[in-house]
Amino acid sequence: MAIANATGSKAYFDFSATDGTGRLRALSGDTGAPSPYPAARAELEHIIAEGLIEPHFQPIVDLFSGEIYGYEVLSRAPAPFQNPLALFQKALEWGLSWELEIECLTVAFRKIARFIPDLPSSKFFLNISPHIFSHPRFQSEFAQFHLQEQFGDNHRRLVFEITETTPINDHQRFRETLQHYRSQGFGIALDDFGAGHSSLVALVSVSPEYVKLDRAIVSNIQAESYKQHLLRSVISFTSNVESKLIAEGIETLDELETLVRLGIRYGQGFFLARPEPDPRNLKSKVQSALRSVFDQLHCPLVSTEHSIASMTLRPPCFPTRTMTCEELDRFFRNSPAIDHVVVVSDDFPQGVITRQFFYSKGSGQFGFSLIQKKYIEMLCPSDPLTVNERMEVSTLGRLAMNRSHEDLYDPVIVTNSMGKFVGSITMKQLLNQFIHVEVQTATDRNPLTNLPGNHAIEQWLHDAMETPPFTVVYADLDHFKEYNDVYGFAQGDRMIKLTAQTLSEHPALKPYLVKCGHIGGDDFVLVSRNVLPENALQIVCEAFEEQKKALFHPEHVQAGFYRAENREGKTEELALVTLSLAVISSDNLRGPSSLEQISVLAASLKKRIKMLNAQTRTSGFLVDRRIYQ
Repeated sequence: MAIANATGSKAYFDFSATDGTGRLRALSGDTGAPSPYPAARAELEHIIAEGLIEPHFQPIVDLFSGEIYGYEVLSRAPAPFQNPLALFQKALEWGLSWELEIECLTVAFRKIARFIPDLPSSKFFLNISPHIFSHPRFQSEFAQFHLQEQFGDNHRRLVFEITETTPINDHQRFRETLQHYRSQGFGIALDDFGAGHSSLVALVSVSPEYVKLDRAIVSNIQAESYKQHLLRSVISFTSNVESKLIAEGIETLDELETLVRLGIRYGQGFFLARPEPDPRNLKSKVQSALRSVFDQLHCPLVSTEHSIASMTLRPPCFPTRTMTCEELDRFFRNSPAIDHVVVVSDDFPQGVITRQFFYSKGSGQFGFSLIQKKYIEMLCPSDPLTVNERMEVSTLGRLAMNRSHEDLYDPVIVTNSMGKFVGSITMKQLLNQFIHVEVQTATDRNPLTNLPGNHAIEQWLHDAMETPPFTVVYADLDHFKEYNDVYGFAQGDRMIKLTAQTLSEHPALKPYLVKCGHIGGDDFVLVSRNVLPENALQIVCEAFEEQKKALFHPEHVQAGFYRAENREGKTEELALVTLSLAVISSDNLRGPSSLEQISVLAASLKKRIKMLNAQTRTSGFLVDRRIYQ
């Protein structure tokens, strides 16, 4: 930044260079000495001063739904700084980082304000360097943007994207700065994760709501199993810390398919859309590609966690008649981490060759000399185990273990719905995943009813919300506490088991693929991948009404009530325990939904159905008719 002194000379300050205390140091002075900067610096100063920076918008896409989740706002400058990377590098080199980034934010805010009313659910991601963001002056300068006046509550849709162009020197101070903006409602994203300055350290310091995966990891990921293994670990980590993972730099359909298969939900890149001066919708051919990819990869009846799609990795593949055994020998020797390769013909799998199998065929005094000139498909074992990626882990486990002894430990070939090769699964992967699922399922099950618990219910809800239609039913018992007090805990357990059996096994619900989970106590959740008809819910309520009679004394059944102390300690007549069903479906929701939203809706609905049941003294359901944006 140029600041004139009393004599009219100028001193240039680099706001990116401090000693950790916020003190700035002068880089040069216009005191008659030759300027150390080239003429291009004056051109950059002119571009900044004249407001020639132009914001561009690149969509960030929900790869599962095909909807635009938000836009990254990118800055573009005229010649000779058309290259964004060169623009910011030169600004840093010439001590103009502060001026450039403030100008970029200024024009970005101005332009976002024009479009934000027409994009009611979109987020806007704005790049900013750590050394600018954490500088003490930034907070005072930032206040002058008057964002509350420009955006109102919409400022909460702004996300600061921390770009690691320079290292974070004072992590404690940086965390405090982040917390300051988070408290005001702004989101935080970490850009270029996997590259830059100490990304793991930056990840800990930033604790972002969004993690943007560097394009170097995304590039050609379909052909590099090591990257796929790495990405699966990153996906698991970001899921555990509740950060959204966004893949940058998607440039091919193959990259997109691999990312969706591994479980990446959000992405951006030239394949999806290029940056444009105004926010734009996706082109129809891109939307079609997204629908096609998701339809091929998604199995609506198998949760992501229990399907084999997300654990499938793509090993090295070689088309038929392209590689000899001699060449495969060199490949294996130069790639010690590669365990197997797959032979394909027009993307259809022809066979799998493991390292162990290959060298067993080439052993002996003349073994290798007999096969070295042959194409590798001549060695492929016949009839390898080939399965569809929509298969569940448990089903694959049974199939794999039923193979003959000589094939037992071979990798499994995985294909899509058209029979084309998508990847393979080793027995080590399968066993690890199988153990993980079995342990998680066992520990999550309710010990009284043996129904899945909170973890499974959350997964069902996430999967359902990603691909409507769906129905969620929150079920609980009315006046169950009083029943426990009068009849005892053993009888109360029988009432809970009866409820679980009715909700999870009744034939009226079977055609609608309903899953039943037990939250705890007398609370249950049903999730269906369809819109449940009301007659099915009515049949379930009637069945409970009939079966519950066996758990009451005959005189109470005949009278239709019993006496018990209520929660206030007063004795009153209480109706026999009734079942309340609060029903919410995808028909109620417009736009993206969340677990929190559905929980809030269910809580209000449960109060109303309980009041109705108290009036009718019988079990019942209430279907929400309202529409929520």
